[in-house]
Amino acid sequence: MNYEFEELFDVAIFCQSLYMFPDLEKTLAKTRDILVKGGLLIVACERIIASYPLYSPYYFLKKIKQFIRGRADTSENCGYEDKEYRSAIEIAGFKYYFQAVDYPIFKCVNSIAAGNHFGVKL
Repeated sequence: MNYEFEELFDVAIFCQSLYMFPDLEKTLAKTRDILVKGGLLIVACERIIASYPLYSPYYFLKKIKQFIRGRADTSENCGYEDKEYRSAIEIAGFKYYFQAVDYPIFKCVNSIAAGNHFGVKL
C-alpha cells in the first residue's frame, strides 16, 4: 500500500471511535497495514448497540429505520453490532477475539453488557 507508516506500530486502539467510520472493512484494512506482524488491534467501549435475531420485530424495525434515515444517526454513529465488528476484523486479516465485560452499558433494566473486540494481525 506504500503508506508512510506501513508496518510501523505494535498497537492500534479505537476507543469509542470506530463506530463513526462508515466503512469498517476499509478502515480496518488500512489499520492492518500500519501494524507489524502480530500487532494488536483494540476496539474498546463500542458495544452499545443490541443485536436482534433475524426473526425479531426489533430487527425489522431497525432495518426499516436504517433504510429511511441511513446507517448513521445524528451523531454519525453507524450503530455496528458485534457480528459486524467480527466480520470486518476477520476480513481485514486479523484473528478475532472478544472480551465480554460484566457491567451494563446503560443504567436500565434491559441494558446490554459491555464488551471489547480485539484483533491480532496474522
